[in-house]
Amino acid sequence: MLSQTLQAEELLDVVTKQECYVSGKLVLAATAPEVAVDPSVEDGLLRGATRNLIMTSFGYEEHPDDVRALFGEGCVHFELKEGKVRIEMSSVAAAMSSLKALSGKFIGGAGPMILKYTEDKVQYYLVAE
Repeated sequence: MLSQTLQAEELLDVVTKQECYVSGKLVLAATAPEVAVDPSVEDGLLRGATRNLIMTSFGYEEHPDDVRALFGEGCVHFELKEGKVRIEMSSVAAAMSSLKALSGKFIGGAGPMILKYTEDKVQYYLVAE
């Protein structure tokens, strides 16, 4: 039985080299393989990339579904509110890809599309039927 506080590395060393029991049950532990991180995603995170985007300039005559379609399958949630579009993407990589591909594009006769990362989360509203 462990009676002292162990650091994470020490605890991992203990549980991977011998049988350990918690509440009388055998606990098996193994280390996961390291995951390769795409350097561009890592750089994007360091520069403030998030999976949430805000679009402040787009063609208002465009149907919201047509605008949403521009973001593809990576778009988890899309909300048009107060003249802005908030987009939640499935990952930071998907948001970075959309921002790179769509920023500055002209849609619906409006000026260039302005996309930015935002910490603001998309608000989900329950609609009573």
